[in-house]
Amino acid sequence: MKFFMMLCCMAAYLTARTQFRQIIITVCDDNLSPVTGALIELKTSTAGISDSTGRYIFRQVSSGPYQVTVSMQGYKKVVESGVLKNSDVFLIIRLHPENHTLQEVIVQNHSVAKRKREALLNMDVVKAGFIQQHLGGSLMQSLQRLPGVKSIGIGSGQSKPLIRGLGFNRVIVLDRG
Repeated sequence: MKFFMMLCCMAAYLTARTQFRQIIITVCDDNLSPVTGALIELKTSTAGISDSTGRYIFRQVSSGPYQVTVSMQGYKKVVESGVLKNSDVFLIIRLHPENHTLQEVIVQNHSVAKRKREALLNMDVVKAGFIQQHLGGSLMQSLQRLPGVKSIGIGSGQSKPLIRGLGFNRVIVLDRG
């Protein structure tokens, strides 16, 4: 009786052993170098990550159809399908680099227009061309053509600013930086 029981257990073990196989996957790139850290998924929601040699082994996979998906950042995703029969499956999967073309980047400076929109009062930016066109002896006499800007003459070719009602002691004038 013990012999018969042992024979049944051995037959059950061999039957179970023959039902499960392995899928051995090696992941490499175009140069056949191993890819470390690639995500390898089996359709039965089992997943793993390739080691330093690019390998991963799915153990105790039942016979029948299978689908393996391999993905890695910077590479195109690869999907392999097949049928697992009476022997283990050895797969070598080559990952190809994924190229991305970026749109051109245009950097624009709208600081003057932005300042004009955000300012409570009208604002003008004076450039060298304006001063040369309206040259009047001194800087304040040249700027007198702007709205809200007046100058108070204090002598021969000298003047002090009066900007929107604020006198020269409440205004800072910065010339050449």
